[in-house]
Amino acid sequence: MSAANVVLRGIEKRYGGVIAVAGIDLSIAAGEFVALLGPSGCGKTTTLRMIAGLEEPTGGDILVNGRRINDIGVHQRNFGMVFQDHALFPHMTAFDNIAFGLKYRKVPRPDIQRKVRQALDIVRLPHVGERLPRELSGGQQQRVALARAIVIDPDLLLFDEPLSALDANLREEMRIELKRIHRTVGITTVFVTHDQGEALSMADRVVLMHDGRIDQEGAPEQLYRSPNTEFAARFFGHVNELGGTATAPGLVRIDDGTLVPASGLNLAPGTPVRLLFRTERARVVPVGPADPSTATVQGTVESSDYMGMMVRYVVDLGGRQVIVTQAVGDRQYRVGEAVCVKIPADAWMTF
Repeated sequence: MSAANVVLRGIEKRYGGVIAVAGIDLSIAAGEFVALLGPSGCGKTTTLRMIAGLEEPTGGDILVNGRRINDIGVHQRNFGMVFQDHALFPHMTAFDNIAFGLKYRKVPRPDIQRKVRQALDIVRLPHVGERLPRELSGGQQQRVALARAIVIDPDLLLFDEPLSALDANLREEMRIELKRIHRTVGITTVFVTHDQGEALSMADRVVLMHDGRIDQEGAPEQLYRSPNTEFAARFFGHVNELGGTATAPGLVRIDDGTLVPASGLNLAPGTPVRLLFRTERARVVPVGPADPSTATVQGTVESSDYMGMMVRYVVDLGGRQVIVTQAVGDRQYRVGEAVCVKIPADAWMTF
């Protein structure tokens, strides 16, 4: 299988007075798996469609292996595409659906037979070639669509929300399969999703988009642990917020009067601060002595949701509610019980 490097230079898309994509720059290495992530309307699908040739950029250049492709038609770009609805021909067998692109390219019949069988083996469906799409499960249809995309030996694979129509268990299974297949074939991949879990678990690099621009890009762990903006911090999971005032380097007095350590925060005394932290970075513990290296804030359990291996507490800290998600242990806390919420000094995010 081949792989391409892709470069977007100042790519923009306007629809009249509406700016859908506002001049983004992005480089994708050959063989890399990049997720374009963001809420609806952020420009991620429009960006993908411009790469595919389904939309014409209003400005900027798209280069593949150093060659500008803005004026090259969609059918000449040798890209494999997989969409949410699979787009399989209902009257064709799985084999013929996969073979369609090869026949369009006038590949000799013996090569078609070999390539389709190879593609079916890669997606682990060697025995469904003669079945019609209606005889396949949703997951099998998705794999056939993927086999059709990779059988043409594309320079680039493009996915537009391919898993959003599947149920939760099947979606998780397909995440694992797509990652395995990418490792197997090594094709450069651009994957559009609004699902943080998909992006974090599958991509080599996540490109978070907001209002037609790139808000932040980097390795999944980098975006989750070290967001550069409040939008990036709040986009991944639930974020709690406490207000306070800086009192000294690395110290903040929050609104209830508790003095808490905040490593890396060096603001002038008296500066108002908003401290953000993720639900899983805190822990609910029994009331006890404070630990000077950890923020310890007293409160009352307002609700408790058992989720199997995890439990989610809502704790009232004197009028402000925070959510804490932690592993179920021997000790569980009742609604109305006085507790402490402990937050490590390096858990805070400030912007």
